Amino acid sequence: MFVSFSGLVKAQDFTAFSAVAPVTGCSLSSTETMEFAFRNIGPTINTSINVSYQINGGTPVTEVVSNNFTTGAITAYSFSVLANLSAPGTYTITFYTDYSAETNRNNDTLRTTVINYAPTVAGSTSGTMAVCSSGNTGAVSLSGHLGSIVRWEQSPNQSAWSNITNTTTLQTYTNLIATTYYRAIVQNGVCLALPSTITTITVDQAPVGGTLSGSAQHCFTPNTGSMTLSGQSGTILSWESSTDGGTAWTGISNTTTTQTYSNLTQTTLYKARMGSGVCAVALSTIATITIHPLSVGGTVASETACIAGNSGTMNLTGNTGSVMFWETSTDGGSNWASVTSTSVNLPYSNVSQETLYRANVKSGTCVASYSAAGTLSIDALPVAGSISSTSSKVCANLNEGAIVLAGQVGTIQKWESSIDNSNYTAIANTSTNLPFTNIAATTQYRAVIVNGTCPVTYTNVVEISTDPQSKTGKITGDSIICPKFNEGKIALINYVGDIVNWETSTDNSTFTDTLLVANFIDFKNLESTTYYRANIKSGVCAIASTPVFTLSTTGGPKIELTQDTIIDVGDEAQLTAGGGVTYFWTYNETLNDSTIFNPIAKPKETTTYYVTVIDGKQCQNKDSVTVTVVFNYIFKIPNLFTPNGDGYNDFWEVKNLEHYPNNELYIHNRNGQEVFHTTAYQNNWDGSTNGNKLPDGAYFYTLKFSDNDKLLRGSITILRGE
Repeated sequence: MFVSFSGLVKAQDFTAFSAVAPVTGCSLSSTETMEFAFRNIGPTINTSINVSYQINGGTPVTEVVSNNFTTGAITAYSFSVLANLSAPGTYTITFYTDYSAETNRNNDTLRTTVINYAPTVAGSTSGTMAVCSSGNTGAVSLSGHLGSIVRWEQSPNQSAWSNITNTTTLQTYTNLIATTYYRAIVQNGVCLALPSTITTITVDQAPVGGTLSGSAQHCFTPNTGSMTLSGQSGTILSWESSTDGGTAWTGISNTTTTQTYSNLTQTTLYKARMGSGVCAVALSTIATITIHPLSVGGTVASETACIAGNSGTMNLTGNTGSVMFWETSTDGGSNWASVTSTSVNLPYSNVSQETLYRANVKSGTCVASYSAAGTLSIDALPVAGSISSTSSKVCANLNEGAIVLAGQVGTIQKWESSIDNSNYTAIANTSTNLPFTNIAATTQYRAVIVNGTCPVTYTNVVEISTDPQSKTGKITGDSIICPKFNEGKIALINYVGDIVNWETSTDNSTFTDTLLVANFIDFKNLESTTYYRANIKSGVCAIASTPVFTLSTTGGPKIELTQDTIIDVGDEAQLTAGGGVTYFWTYNETLNDSTIFNPIAKPKETTTYYVTVIDGKQCQNKDSVTVTVVFNYIFKIPNLFTPNGDGYNDFWEVKNLEHYPNNELYIHNRNGQEVFHTTAYQNNWDGSTNGNKLPDGAYFYTLKFSDNDKLLRGSITILRGE
């Protein structure tokens, strides 16, 4: 099929003018018509031309069109070969003309794009649930859809829908107060927009717990009654009761507004549980059925008080109920006087005679009951009496005696003792006689007397004073003296008591009284060993004699001397002597000082040194010490010297070599050439050879000994810095 249009004549040419079919759409078929228009913009011609179409660069479809094509005429041509565009997707379609006599090929081709959209799939929503009106949040999601989400919609009744601006797959909701329906509107390309499945969010109204009425009080059993619930909303799920003040609750299978009770034995709380769908359970107010136990009077504890200024409380225990008032009786319970007090503790003060106390107790609505009476007994004041001792002064730690109490009224609670008449220590003794043994220091004693609850009273204080035991102390002084020529004194220290006398003896058997009582005794020019002792007496204590002090005339200094020692030749030894004030050493040519107690010895061979020690009494003694000298071939060899003429380190000096004269020294340079050689080296090499200075650098020495196979080798560095 073709149609011709007339127009202006310009030039000989066919051009692809416009694409007519197919067009973008939904669900294109497998037999789509392919149509385009072309135009003759050349001279009128009666001829045949080839026209073609090609899809996505595939095999072209070519047909022939024959006609009298006038100048400017537009021809619309539908191909007899239909196209299969049933697969969803994008198609690039190329139309073109082909006329062999045409000279201009630039306008023969026309391309167009056609999209085949698959039908819209609205998909399914999920998230159906029930929520509570008291507060909710959630989301509805869309899945399984094909196409784009145009919007969401919501409705209270699935009839009237309102739009929600949202093109995502998730629609949230918050704090819904009524059941709401949700759906998504989906459209794929130019295809028809469709609604998804509907999700229902059911909103349950929050329940109201309501108010319980019917709280009551009863005296134990029997009892009966009921409670009523009002002002509630929702469904009554159950009732609950508690017998521990509301900590633990027990369920009651009852869904009515009335709850009955009978013969309760303890106070019980009740409440109702209201429910509504998925909402949290709401609780009613609590009704309390108070069960009062039978009144029990209990017992008033008896007390004892002192007649002098007493005060305290009479205490009620074991009661059930509240105290209504107290009563007292001073005639054994025949007559009672009321006391206004509702406490279980009734104070009393300055009660002068025995009194009975009781309380009136009432439990809730129950009949009142009296307690068992308690007695307040009144004690008389105690009398201390007096104490005396068999001794008033004793010898410390060597004594015994007793203290006696008489004339007291009451009970001896204890005895007490003190060594400062201020701080007393208890003694577990309740008799009137308190013995004592070996008191160590002056001590005060007293007895503590008590009568019932009255304050204690104290007896008079008895003091047992003590004299310290006679203590001999120690005789001090020089115990060894030079015979004949001596003079001095010995003294007694650290003794306790008085010196009765001093005694002396020459045989340590028969002693003679000197009649001296001072704490020292003089001696002079004793010719033989003499023995001394002193007699000491402290107060009432027995006399004690000091240990015998021996004054020996075999005196002379006791030398404390350094032990024998071994040194290497060239080393020093420190000699030390003690025990005197003046010292004289022999072989002083190898000592730094022969008149001191600690000279330094530097012998060249093994030497025995003798020392004479004189003490302050001019007594003297002698002893000796040996210093053994060994040859261990130990040297201190420097590895560098600076022979620059500055007077410091100008010679290569091997310390201790002077003690080994049988030595032989060789010096070589780096090339092995001998630059110095000598025997019996005197530490005088100045880094020259044959009078010429050697250059700075390293040299090598060999040191050997004719009387020993010892061989020493090493390097030396000459560093003049010139």
